[in-house]
Amino acid sequence: MQSDYTSSSTERALCDQAGLPRLKRLGLPRRSTKRKASYRIAVPYWQSVTNKDGNTHQHIIGVVTKSEAFYTNKEVVDSLDKGHEWYTEVEKEPKAKIKEMGHCPKSDCHHKPYLTTDPDHTTKNNLENLPRG
Repeated sequence: MQSDYTSSSTERALCDQAGLPRLKRLGLPRRSTKRKASYRIAVPYWQSVTNKDGNTHQHIIGVVTKSEAFYTNKEVVDSLDKGHEWYTEVEKEPKAKIKEMGHCPKSDCHHKPYLTTDPDHTTKNNLENLPRG
């Protein structure tokens, strides 16, 4: 089993180039057909990027769980496709369900897959508003 924290050499290179720390990577839980799908609580992990026009912004490149395991956006989306659920957790707020978004919301950025949360009555639990992981 490979111990790298990302699933592709491109993602590893981007993380290394940005000086992001190497985080533990744990296997995703296997889904049982007899039990409810598993879920994980996560906070976003951001990266600064510069587009071809020289404009800089940050986007979510993955999430970090309570056990400090890092999962790339693709790993989370693959897990969602298998029936697993991912949530944010904010004190005194309901959990917000993490879902796939087509690409980064910046108009000139096409990083994909991208993660966001289902809208609810508060923005405090939105993935985009949580502390940087």
